Amino acid sequence: MRTRRYKACFPRGAIAELVIGLTLLVATAYAGEYTGTRTSTKLYTPVDPSAGGGIVAVITAPGGSPLAAIAVAPDNPRKRCYAGNVSGKKISFRGMAPDKYALFILYPDAFYEGITLVRSSRAGVLTSEQREKIDQTLKRAVPFFDVKQIHRIEGASGEFVSARAIVTYLRTGTTGTTMASGFRGDTFSGQLRSIRLVRFEDVGPGFQIAMTRELTRNEIVGDDPKGVLKGRFVRNLSRIRVSDRIKDLGELNLRK
Repeated sequence: MRTRRYKACFPRGAIAELVIGLTLLVATAYAGEYTGTRTSTKLYTPVDPSAGGGIVAVITAPGGSPLAAIAVAPDNPRKRCYAGNVSGKKISFRGMAPDKYALFILYPDAFYEGITLVRSSRAGVLTSEQREKIDQTLKRAVPFFDVKQIHRIEGASGEFVSARAIVTYLRTGTTGTTMASGFRGDTFSGQLRSIRLVRFEDVGPGFQIAMTRELTRNEIVGDDPKGVLKGRFVRNLSRIRVSDRIKDLGELNLRK
């Protein structure tokens, strides 16, 4: 994954959320600088050199080069989530397992994604009461992040009501010695932004978070765009079938 001044980190995926938050600063960090921290090498699925499947595309809009390109299988997000290579406006993925994928493209000030949240056969409508309960559950989750915002959410009907959402987790305050791991007591004064696919399940009195798949986590310092980014669903980034060959998507205008 290509990075610029907007530095990406790599934590463990959907487990030990609180532990992740408490061990972010493995390296020494000074106010206003990137820590260079890599909290895990296991966030993304390892490339299989023997697999012929992959995706290539050229992003014609927006302008500039993406910071990151992620391919995730919405039906199996924990096991199949690949980090792509970015070269200018070209993105590419190699060594992917056969499946249907959605792309998540990150820019400094926005992201574009095509993740199918709920299959059409199970789609349902969340009531205002259910949405309120989901918001309450999200607010209590992972206190390390003081801001959480849902970008898109869809409900699924069945024996139990469930929902999946694209969510930003944001830490706006200084990360200090209490979040370090025993090294020096320096502080990181920027923000931390994590964008995740989250599944909620109705457990009776309310909803619980049943699964999270982190897509990206970034340190934000200096003149980097702060706060919650704008997210946009792009249908052309959805349900991309990968077999044993490279799937060429050609030119993609994400603003169309």
